[in-house]
Amino acid sequence: MRHTRPTPGYTLSGWLERISVDGEPIDQRLLEAAVDLVETMCARPKGLHAALSRFGNTLGADGWQIAQVSEWLHQLGPFVTRQQAKELAHFSSHAAVAQGWAEGFVRGAHTGMCVDPTTGLNTVMVLQLRLLEVYQQCGSVGELPSDLYTLVIVDIDTGRTARLDADLLTACVADMVIGAFHEGETIARASDRILVLATNSVGTRERADILAEQFGRSTSTRRASATVVLDRLPSRPELLERYVQDLVGVIGPRLSR
Repeated sequence: MRHTRPTPGYTLSGWLERISVDGEPIDQRLLEAAVDLVETMCARPKGLHAALSRFGNTLGADGWQIAQVSEWLHQLGPFVTRQQAKELAHFSSHAAVAQGWAEGFVRGAHTGMCVDPTTGLNTVMVLQLRLLEVYQQCGSVGELPSDLYTLVIVDIDTGRTARLDADLLTACVADMVIGAFHEGETIARASDRILVLATNSVGTRERADILAEQFGRSTSTRRASATVVLDRLPSRPELLERYVQDLVGVIGPRLSR
């Protein structure tokens, strides 16, 4: 049980020692981002989310994995007050880091991890980040994400198709999906599955039905045997990571550092 409030120096030194690897010097940019975050938490607590966004932005621009960034934040917990640790663990804090990380990552010329080269669609990483934003926004106004949004899932069968033909078939399906959902929806490719985050509305359901009919009628997509279903989003943000994992089989970007 902690009886005294930790000083910024104690917090920073303890945290940096925890995240250093085998005593190696801390990366200078990571050091600067860590100092900014700790100083903000201690001196300007109302600026926490902005500092978390800057922390994510800096490390995203430098190419660090989002999983690594999240783990470093988790390791900060033992060196701050109980209230600060609770704020760091809150979903809104994770969303602030993720949003900053995404902006920095793209700015850092890592766009290959954001755009699928075959279809030009977003990658699953971008969809994950958009889902984080949706859950944060819905939480701030007391709405359930599943009441406002739905996920349109398009499954494609390319199992018996040569690689180049499979890519062409997937690109044709993607073009048709883009033609149906072109009002700001987030569309991502996950292997033989295309995912569309759209409003939970009658219009979305109608467009999904029309899209399914178009797949069967068009000679360019008929071989894909594409199916279209609408899926309900999880009710709680803590279920989101497992939900995406079940959809695509992997979580998060695979980056090199």
